[in-house]
Amino acid sequence: MRELNNTYNECDDCPNCPKSPDSPDSSHCDQLGNFANCDAYAEYAEGTKEVFNRTIRLLLENESVLMEEMSSIASDIVIEIKKSDFNCSRLNSPFVKLKIDIGGKLYELKNDVKFIGAESWHQFFTRVFNEGIILRTIENYIRLFEANIDEAYHELGIDALLKLERASRQAGLSFTEFMNVCISQDDLALRKSNDDEWSRLLKSRESFGKNYKSLKDKSCNLELSELEELRKASDNGYVVSGKELTDIVKMKKSNQDLTELFKNKYINAGRIAQKKDKCLTIQTEVANFREEIDRMYGMLKNSQESDLLSMDVDLAKDCLEKFDSLKNMFAVIVEKFENDLNNVADNNLE
Repeated sequence: MRELNNTYNECDDCPNCPKSPDSPDSSHCDQLGNFANCDAYAEYAEGTKEVFNRTIRLLLENESVLMEEMSSIASDIVIEIKKSDFNCSRLNSPFVKLKIDIGGKLYELKNDVKFIGAESWHQFFTRVFNEGIILRTIENYIRLFEANIDEAYHELGIDALLKLERASRQAGLSFTEFMNVCISQDDLALRKSNDDEWSRLLKSRESFGKNYKSLKDKSCNLELSELEELRKASDNGYVVSGKELTDIVKMKKSNQDLTELFKNKYINAGRIAQKKDKCLTIQTEVANFREEIDRMYGMLKNSQESDLLSMDVDLAKDCLEKFDSLKNMFAVIVEKFENDLNNVADNNLE
């Protein structure tokens, strides 16, 4: 526990602060945490006072008493989490709010544990949260609380909010600004229809957010038409470079319209992306082919035997020959991989 200096501890912000401990004026903040007569303290907002009082208590209270109290708080939170987990994470507003409120309690608890310093947050978690709750769940609730998410977005559900929070954090924007600038209603509609496309779109919006922030940090505020073209270019893989940033800021300061500029960036970024994709053609094509094989296998497996036997024999032979060739090609890849693993293992033994 941190020891307080026994010398006189005065409040620099208090206008009634005496210049010496012998001053007859008692309207000051003493080191025992008595702030009732402090003018500066009285001006604090209630939320600030609560934090202030808690910090003083953490400094003055016995360490073992504090740790016991925090363990009790953690146990209560465990009960809340278990109750909230009975509800599907995709159920909306009330349960999302409940979990974000839990995140607020965890946030305070985590900060208090770190402030006292008797054990790390991870050690505290391992010791107290022994009810099958994983640390990632705890940290997710804290992240959502820290993001200061407007209740209007609670209906999106925990899973979507976590993905959006991560994207906004990666873009360097607040959650609210990211939602206002980078996410449209059409984007949110995609979330309900296609999870994979939704995840890919968020990566694009994250890139757009980074481009937007780099311009905003230079006080380069774009019009809606310019923002729209920048978003399209970002979707196509465009990233604002350092040199471009300087040029764009100069153009904007001279009141030039950047719409056409970003349209050209969209076209050029698309060409560059196409060139890069050629390097991944085999990997991408095989992955797509595997999905098609899965679909075809499922269809054939569920077909009537009479339908299969009525298939043209030449077609069956041709497919068999090609599948055998493919099997040999993939076998070479797998064999090489396994040999490489064995060589690494043998080298480690030596």
